[in-house]
Amino acid sequence: MISSQKFQDLIKTRYHNETDYWDNVVTPLLDSLGVPKGAHIRRREFPITTHWGDRSADWLIFIENRPMLVIEAKQSEKDFEKAKADAKTFAVNFNPKKIGDRETIGEIRAIPYIFTPCGTRLTMFKLTILEDGITPDLQSLEGLLTYGELKQIAEKSIKPTGTKPLERNLLSTSQFRINFEEISEVIEKRISKTKPGLASIKDYVVLILNKILLASFQKQDRATIYEKHKFTKKVAHQIETVLNRYDLSQIEGPDLAYAYRDFVTRNFTGTTPWWADKGEKEVGRYLTPAPVIKFMIDLCNPDPNDKVIDFACGSGGFLGAIASRMISHVNIDKYLPEKLFACDVDLFSVSTAQTFMELLLPGEQTLAQVIEKKEGMLNIFHHNGLFSEKIHSWEHNLSSIIAQQSFGLVISNPPGGTDYNLGHEDELKKLFPLESSRKKLQNAPLFIQRAIQLAQNGGKICLIVPDGILANIQLQYLHKHIFKTCQVKGVISLPRGIFPNVPSKMSILYMIKSKKLSLIKPIFMASVEIGEETDLESELEKILKSYKKFK
Repeated sequence: MISSQKFQDLIKTRYHNETDYWDNVVTPLLDSLGVPKGAHIRRREFPITTHWGDRSADWLIFIENRPMLVIEAKQSEKDFEKAKADAKTFAVNFNPKKIGDRETIGEIRAIPYIFTPCGTRLTMFKLTILEDGITPDLQSLEGLLTYGELKQIAEKSIKPTGTKPLERNLLSTSQFRINFEEISEVIEKRISKTKPGLASIKDYVVLILNKILLASFQKQDRATIYEKHKFTKKVAHQIETVLNRYDLSQIEGPDLAYAYRDFVTRNFTGTTPWWADKGEKEVGRYLTPAPVIKFMIDLCNPDPNDKVIDFACGSGGFLGAIASRMISHVNIDKYLPEKLFACDVDLFSVSTAQTFMELLLPGEQTLAQVIEKKEGMLNIFHHNGLFSEKIHSWEHNLSSIIAQQSFGLVISNPPGGTDYNLGHEDELKKLFPLESSRKKLQNAPLFIQRAIQLAQNGGKICLIVPDGILANIQLQYLHKHIFKTCQVKGVISLPRGIFPNVPSKMSILYMIKSKKLSLIKPIFMASVEIGEETDLESELEKILKSYKKFK
């Protein structure tokens, strides 16, 4: 490793455009670090596809077709945070856009190192995973790695089954996400032949994929699944070929779990379940971004003794983040069945959340298989989160399990504009007396009232709700109920567009249920603004610091 001080002569001049900066600073830097010249090693403007669209890095450094260093350079120090955020996005989401690049690179992983030369500031970072086992972060290095040092690190990275052990920080969700997509395509082709005209075939495909993945990680025979769904030997062989690319026992944990959740996010966000009509009863799927999940949990700071529920759990993002946060502080085998609860009206979401949690915490629990109606340690139920009673034929009576006034934390991203009534408005009006005189029931007021019902005295409530809900004059009855039962601690407005295909703005509503209320306590208000010079994660971190000072 070479000290950045060695390159003071290169950066003493201020350049007026990035081309000059590249020619006079970055290129000589790479030469001094021993990076060989040639397009097979120094690759300019490399495009990738991310959940937010196509992106390009300034430059990638390859070692034997493996990208090891992403470079984002700016001519001014004031652009350092922008360069750092862009480089991190590229490194974490690395997924070559061109099929030819994918084939050349082979196994696709995150790019483990980042270099952000900006004016006189020369810094390299290592991509790491924080203590929660989920959140990618950047660890600054004391100096600059030489090409030789990068080559030694590259030689320690993972290879296919039966070779060197896995090195966590060289993993990427991209390769495993591609594997899930391949398996799903194989299943879909087969199902389209055996069940032509099946409604929402993609839902059915993922339910089968979930069974296969759970069987793989619970070391159960997958052949019975193939037989049940009448897969031919050829189809079964295609699936097994993909599954056997890696030693799955080496990959268990957050890397694979979040590759799976990323696969679901990319392919099923905003889709309508097979059981929902296309009219008023549409139930869209809009999964919560990881930075928002982390921010909300940091905001609430759940205690290991808190009983927690997410009553519209989706793919299990909040469950996974909380379990990962607690695993080093509690006996997780005891914590999961006693403290962590969830439900969702969408069978696809329930199955997905269960699969995600099994991949995240391998060997820590035996999951409830909702499709097979088996019992398990995880309290993830196929049930409408607005009540615990048995109203629908497919529900169980959860009154004793999900009881009112029993949770220390209610945290969720409930559906704002979609309809969870499912034709049971009369029953819901009985459960929520404030709604008895209203002609049309809205989800947001119902879920806020439900959260207040579930929280114990002193319990925390943290929800994503439509922006401006506390200022809506038509919801004065709800405002009175909130301020009568809770101390509102904060309202944080989120930027438009962080939920794909959702045009409306959303906010985080954080409050404490309390019998002793003080109307004079101020409410923390903030708005997250992101643009070319900022990113969601860093802006949320700033707001969290401001909230802690305010508190």
